[in-house]
Amino acid sequence: MDNYYESFESEEKIEKPAEPKDSEVEYKEAYNYSIYLLSKRDYSKYKLTKKFKSRKYSKETIERVLQKVIDQGYLREEAYTTMRIKTLLYKGYSNYFITQKLMEEQLEVDEAWINSLREENHISTDESINYLIDKKLRLKDIPQDKEQFYKLRDKVIRFLVSKGHNYQSAKEALNEYLENKKP
Repeated sequence: MDNYYESFESEEKIEKPAEPKDSEVEYKEAYNYSIYLLSKRDYSKYKLTKKFKSRKYSKETIERVLQKVIDQGYLREEAYTTMRIKTLLYKGYSNYFITQKLMEEQLEVDEAWINSLREENHISTDESINYLIDKKLRLKDIPQDKEQFYKLRDKVIRFLVSKGHNYQSAKEALNEYLENKKP
């Protein structure tokens, strides 16, 4: 019986230091990882680079893989940008906010592109603001108490401004909404 326990004690795991990967092996691994990611959804070059860096691939490998997937047409940054703009438009964000969000991802986009997608998808700025107001006040009764009313009004305006809409447009749209909702 003593031999039984001794066999487990001698099989302790010995950690070996990580060996540097051969550049070709690393390249193939990174390429396969990029294909895996891009098969799930579109990515921007910036986001894909971030994914590679989190896996600690070398800069040369990242550049080679990115170039290959671009050449093969797998990395479609324009399609990603269009999808990203549409998503943000449907969530009710303003053009300014969308531009800022895409700049974080190092994607260049101009106001004309956003406006053309707005028209294409029939989403005006006013409709976005009204949708957000309706969303925020959907199941709420408008309080009769002045203090509670102003508190609710300010809360909705802050919400609209957080979506990138300017204060004046938000205030005017909310006042119009509240006028139409009064009994």
